[in-house]
Amino acid sequence: MTQATTGRRAGRRSPGPAQALAAASAVAAAPAIWAAAALILLTVSFLPIIGVQASGGSKAVLALTHVAVGAVLIPVFWWTATPRAADSGSGR
Repeated sequence: MTQATTGRRAGRRSPGPAQALAAASAVAAAPAIWAAAALILLTVSFLPIIGVQASGGSKAVLALTHVAVGAVLIPVFWWTATPRAADSGSGR
């Protein structure tokens, strides 16, 4: 008998949803750690730009797009992850 292939290669598996959620919540629990991780990932996101076969202008636009997304997301996530005192005026 032949064995049906699933299209997956043997080797290391990616983390499951539970591991990803645990890692995300651990990082989100500490805003300073989250900000450092976000800045590292932003920096790493520039590495593929070096190897792309494109004009200088295209590479510049791609790099500026990465910077624009980081400039919006990093402060927003920093602000939402920072623990704040409960709003005393809301009555909750």
